[in-house]
Amino acid sequence: MKDIWRIAVSILFILLIFIATPIFYTLFSLIPHLGKFLANNPSILQHFVMILVSCLLMTWIAKGNRKDYGLTLSWKFPVLRVVSFSIALGLIATLIIILLDFSTGSMPAEGMSMLQRILFVWLLASIAEETLFRGLIQGYLAPLKIISLKIGNVKLTLPVIVAALFFALVHLMLLIMGVYPGVVLLIVIFGFILGLLAGYYKEATGSLLPAFIVHACFNIGGSLPGLFF
Repeated sequence: MKDIWRIAVSILFILLIFIATPIFYTLFSLIPHLGKFLANNPSILQHFVMILVSCLLMTWIAKGNRKDYGLTLSWKFPVLRVVSFSIALGLIATLIIILLDFSTGSMPAEGMSMLQRILFVWLLASIAEETLFRGLIQGYLAPLKIISLKIGNVKLTLPVIVAALFFALVHLMLLIMGVYPGVVLLIVIFGFILGLLAGYYKEATGSLLPAFIVHACFNIGGSLPGLFF
């Protein structure tokens, strides 16, 4: 029962952040130029709110347990392997979208300049989403690590799997933004794989650093075909 309750509370954390976004937008809209900018770029505010609220909640509930929440710095993971695999994963996802001709509808990050992609997709989105899902959510679920699934030599714990699942399912909101359903389905599937990879290395190192790198490299790989097609 306690396990189910902890998962339910983690869902409430996610909902809290999405509820907080329009509240912050209302406050910032009182500043004329900033309000207009955020109205044209709603995901930027959402990602800043993710970082702010996640950090506040982690500070409140971590109680000095920095490692479970990834609030440490560690390079003890195979950096080159993680970087290359993450870039390849993002590249494959985008190539599938192109080959299946799913790109005819609205696409995430459509219309962004290269600088905007680097700042807001590669960096800001990666940091914000990993802070929420691998930091706050996976950290809060850390007591459930005793439940795990072994695939070959890799052990995936319940916190890793649940955080990855929540991360993937949140992308269903892209349907509301007019993104083509086939694209959303692929984003959910590859998002789940990305979440498992990021969560595995975050748990193994006790640091959010590898999760940031996995996510950023995935986004970089996903942007590469756009340079040629």
